[in-house]
Amino acid sequence: MPVKMYTTGLEYINLIKHEVLKTPHSGVILWDDAHSHWTKQIRDDLFSWVLCQATEKQIQIFMVTHDLEIIDSVAAVCDIENLVLFHFSPTENKLPQVKTVTGEMLKRLRFKRGIDVR
Repeated sequence: MPVKMYTTGLEYINLIKHEVLKTPHSGVILWDDAHSHWTKQIRDDLFSWVLCQATEKQIQIFMVTHDLEIIDSVAAVCDIENLVLFHFSPTENKLPQVKTVTGEMLKRLRFKRGIDVR
């Protein structure tokens, strides 16, 4: 089936996988506006695959999202030692305040305490 016959969601998944596969060893992927219009199973499968490939190829991924479902899916499938969340908040002087949350802290905040980390 040609790609143009796929839905937008499948095209996006194929694009992500293609970019991961063509990224060189020790490369960097900038993933802007990750979204969650996929089912939880599809998100978990995609993120598991991406993270497995990234680990094998030693690729760093910087993902931008404000979607809590995406954050939860990544946290659920990612090795906590390799996960860091950066939270940017506006301030009065217009410079963002940046909070760094380790993978272990993120899992505790989200899955044990139910705190919104966006």
